[in-house]
Amino acid sequence: MGDTVKILNKDYFANNSNQLSFTELAYRYEYNGVDNWNYPRRGLKIVGSAASRFGIRGMNYQALAGLELGVFKKLNNRFYTSFIFRGRTTFTKDQPYFLQSAFGYKTNYVRGYEYYVVEADHFAIGRVSLKYEALRRQFHQLPFRYLPELPLWIYPKVFFDCGYAANNAAKNNNNLANTLLYSVGFGVDIITAYDLKLRIEFAINHLGENGVYLHANSE
Repeated sequence: MGDTVKILNKDYFANNSNQLSFTELAYRYEYNGVDNWNYPRRGLKIVGSAASRFGIRGMNYQALAGLELGVFKKLNNRFYTSFIFRGRTTFTKDQPYFLQSAFGYKTNYVRGYEYYVVEADHFAIGRVSLKYEALRRQFHQLPFRYLPELPLWIYPKVFFDCGYAANNAAKNNNNLANTLLYSVGFGVDIITAYDLKLRIEFAINHLGENGVYLHANSE
């Protein structure tokens, strides 16, 4: 890391260092009891993780634990509901800024806040969706050599998200930390060949902002 970053943010790495190195011991447990790993509609998914990081440069000691829980149910012939929880807690308060990634990284975000990044020591996200199976069809004998069949699933949906990121060291420019974030919206999930997914979602957040967001991964 260059000196400029350290001057602009003295907490980017700990101990006034411009390098970060550590050793890590980690454990991960995953239970996947859903009907389809690519787009689950029924079943239960649990992912738990824990890690201890021993600092060499740029940090001291850090312990963290994370949990992801997905509950998927079929309500009747075509309606499905899902509840997804993601959370992480971190122990020891003097964490460098670089290791405080929370909202805005990978799949850890409240829908409607995709353009925001919130650093925090602890965070939790809850997502509730109600989906309708508008189309679930397999097209056969297509005139393509490498694509003779094409599955196509379409699920319109409505959803509600909420989340909280706790950071005792939040700066003035991190005004979404220590604040309950929530949003409502609707959208459509499209699943087709080669496990391709497209989520088109319109969301309104607690700031009154709204927008259409495209995602190519699962909720």
